[in-house]
Amino acid sequence: MSEFEKRFGRYAIRNLPLIMIICYAVGYAMRYINPDFLMYLNLDPYKVIHGQIWRIVTWLLVPPNDNNIFWVIIMLFCYYSIGVSLERTWGTYKYNVYIFSGIGLTLAGAFLIMIVSYIIGGGMVKVPRPDSIRKALRISKETGLDLYIPFYPLCTDYPLTKAYEMIHETYKLMLQRYDAKRISVLGTSSGGNLALGIPAYINATRADVPMPHSILAISPGTCVATEEEWARMQALDKKDVLIPAQFMRTAETIMRHGDDSVPEYMIWLQKGDFSNCPKVT
Repeated sequence: MSEFEKRFGRYAIRNLPLIMIICYAVGYAMRYINPDFLMYLNLDPYKVIHGQIWRIVTWLLVPPNDNNIFWVIIMLFCYYSIGVSLERTWGTYKYNVYIFSGIGLTLAGAFLIMIVSYIIGGGMVKVPRPDSIRKALRISKETGLDLYIPFYPLCTDYPLTKAYEMIHETYKLMLQRYDAKRISVLGTSSGGNLALGIPAYINATRADVPMPHSILAISPGTCVATEEEWARMQALDKKDVLIPAQFMRTAETIMRHGDDSVPEYMIWLQKGDFSNCPKVT
């Protein structure tokens, strides 16, 4: 028996598995009676900081998502059986440490975890595909990260400036709830262009906002600015089975959408000012 157990063992809660199952049962009852009420119980760090401190405790009543009463009963029974077995094997004190350590780490993670803006590409002319949305939601579920997915204006209807403005406004919205040190921006394809464009936009507009913590740009695309770049693109054209080199010539016209005032760095990202740029992967 450790010194901690000798000193604090008498405070251990007995029959903790049963208490946890009762909490879940109450949560499921609330879900069936008034599902919207659970929204006021879940763990939301932003709302906790702004006065709804009960959420630090009440999130324990929010059960796993499952609306099938048969599977709910089986799940509760399994949770209880496993909990009782662990309590008997480890002892009441060690089982308490195991459960409350998990609760404590969950609380800490909720207040320290990163928030991600996921900018999905589509050549500036296509909305995010359903499979891309599903992938994004799967990433959020598997990592526990909060996720923002901006549906930015397309160049089929607007010049590229509108997309940049919308991405920047989304970033400012995130800053209202999260510190910049907790925000990362992920972009794929043309979404990678918009992700990399955030620091360039902040510098160009002299916006009074901090840079995000980091940027992850997957296969970002931009137009060629010089004949040397065009020659290199043509040399690689045979190896690129997805986008022909000529498209990057016509992309400029598409992204301007008839507006010649679109800033150069939005068309040719390599011309942007990346002073104080965060870590880019």
